[in-house]
Amino acid sequence: MKLLPGRLYDSPGMGKTSMFREIKTVCQDYYESKLEQYGDSPHGVDWADTDSQRLRFQILCGVGSLEGKKIHDVGCGLGHLVDFLADNGVDCEYVGSDISSKMINKAKRRLPEAQFHVADILDNTAPDWMKVDYVITSGLFNVKADNDRQAWQQFVEAMVRGESPLI
Repeated sequence: MKLLPGRLYDSPGMGKTSMFREIKTVCQDYYESKLEQYGDSPHGVDWADTDSQRLRFQILCGVGSLEGKKIHDVGCGLGHLVDFLADNGVDCEYVGSDISSKMINKAKRRLPEAQFHVADILDNTAPDWMKVDYVITSGLFNVKADNDRQAWQQFVEAMVRGESPLI
């Protein structure tokens, strides 16, 4: 479903919960189409190329010393961050999550030793595996698609504030 400009999404027929669900579905479908089209590659998770993906990982991993820490890669896609960490000799406990079971299944086949979960960080639960030292995410806010600008902005702001608009 495409969210249309000017539509009042907090009306009884289409509350924010429904609107946010639709936005997540659009994003999930977008990334899964990339996976289907390009497979296990940077393009398969919508990166321009390996160099730009690795540069982003380098910047994200500069958040602090990850050595010996537990990190949660939210929206992990195919788990390419695991490869980056290994290639750079970073010894840490990695856990990845994504709302796409297709991405997670592929990541688990690719990296059976890593920990991956199909999960939505906004569902207001905090299983033990989510208790980490660092949360890293990249690309979650890149797919506006055809969604209404105001609806998209509300969605992103709710996520940044750590609110769970889906409850």
